[in-house]
Amino acid sequence: MWDTVFKTTRGVPVMRSPLESLMPGIELHILVISAGTELRNYEESITGLLCSVNMLNENDYRQSEETRSTTFAENMGSVLLSADVKNICD
Repeated sequence: MWDTVFKTTRGVPVMRSPLESLMPGIELHILVISAGTELRNYEESITGLLCSVNMLNENDYRQSEETRSTTFAENMGSVLLSADVKNICD
């Protein structure tokens, strides 16, 4: 049930069980969205950049706009790193 199907470029394992959420009528698992985002950024980094679903979490929305902006900017570094992009303008 928890067999690893593949690992992301950062070594995060994607298990079979969350991938089963791709079946029609089932709520899509957050790990599937994250893995798909990372895969697309790796495969198509020239055409655009997708952010992880974890850019801001529920608690971040209770913070000030400045705090949310700082958190988002910090998390953007991870997105750029995983997509092998040095700058958002690249």
